[in-house]
Amino acid sequence: MCVMDSASDLALDQPGADRRGRILFLVTEDWYFWSHRVRLAKALTNAGFDVHVATRVQDHLTKLEELGLTVHALGWQRGKSNPVQELRALIKITQLLRDVKPDILHLVALKPILFGNIANKIIRKSRVVNAVSGLGASFIGNSRHARLLRRLVELGFSRLLRHPRDVVVVQNEDDADYFQKSGFVRSGQVRLVRGSGIDLDRFQYVPEPPDNNGVVVSIVSRMLWTKGIGESVEAVRRLHEAGRNVELRLIGSPDETNLDSIPQSTLEKWNKEPFIQWQGPRSDIPRVWQDSHIALLPSYREGLPLSLIEAAACGRPLVSTNVPGCREIVRPNVNGLMAELGNVSELANSIETLVVNKEQRQEFGRAARIDAEKFYSESTIFGEFFDLYGELLRQ
Repeated sequence: MCVMDSASDLALDQPGADRRGRILFLVTEDWYFWSHRVRLAKALTNAGFDVHVATRVQDHLTKLEELGLTVHALGWQRGKSNPVQELRALIKITQLLRDVKPDILHLVALKPILFGNIANKIIRKSRVVNAVSGLGASFIGNSRHARLLRRLVELGFSRLLRHPRDVVVVQNEDDADYFQKSGFVRSGQVRLVRGSGIDLDRFQYVPEPPDNNGVVVSIVSRMLWTKGIGESVEAVRRLHEAGRNVELRLIGSPDETNLDSIPQSTLEKWNKEPFIQWQGPRSDIPRVWQDSHIALLPSYREGLPLSLIEAAACGRPLVSTNVPGCREIVRPNVNGLMAELGNVSELANSIETLVVNKEQRQEFGRAARIDAEKFYSESTIFGEFFDLYGELLRQ
């Protein structure tokens, strides 16, 4: 997961920036906003917008305020479902909208989309950008709990997303198709914007390191079962048993708010195996990819995985699963390889192909960098958001 090294400025002169306004981002966690949206917010302040952020504040209050953002603390969490706390959060969000009076309410992920739209429906003041960063765990599993949660989310979508002044922003073609066919939105409401943008100066192309001591395969992710961490361990274990000189590095921490979080005891047990390193969270992600040969993420479903985009920008070949979000980035036999979800043998074969074929690995890495420059740069993605904001403000 990308974390900015410093509060660097980013000045943009984008279409739509001539019409200033007030934008309120609603997001569950400040760390997520810092890793995925803060540079867009900074670009907006540089362009003259008044930018507010409402989120649960943990570690980033001072850094966000130093960027010129107005931060509003919310007492909620991802994955938590306490009715009293949820009602308090809804009341606070409604009052916040009355006080801030944003021209645009930018809602990031499912919980903010549901809560933010309910609050905005009460006062109906702001134009809304519903940014679906992924359809989440409720759209992955088939358990009774997941099916119930999915029905509740879709009920919310059906009641909240059809206002003609609002838009739904998705990150991949599968999610765009889902909303367009669902009946939850009106024609023309769905917009495809591929991610949150990547700083190509920070994530620079670098040749892969020497492979004399083996090939390093890295995963940068929260340590969740639904990210395919378990399948990755088993695949690399099989390769090690077959005599392949390959090492798996796991970069990230468990997520206690997520039911799919891998226990720390399991991660520590894996870390004792000679070909697995669990390194925990790191902020120097460009260095992670400089020291790696292959980027791996056999996820169950994604919006658009930032870790793979960052790896691609650094010139690393990609190995992932044929699921929404991942197949948006990975082009088989061009910039990487894909395996079917849950197929450990196929995953091991995909990794092995790149372990033993250095030239193909490097060719895929160069193609991955070209894709990052073409589709995922900050200038491209921010320009699309500025166009969208300008369109909404002119309505």
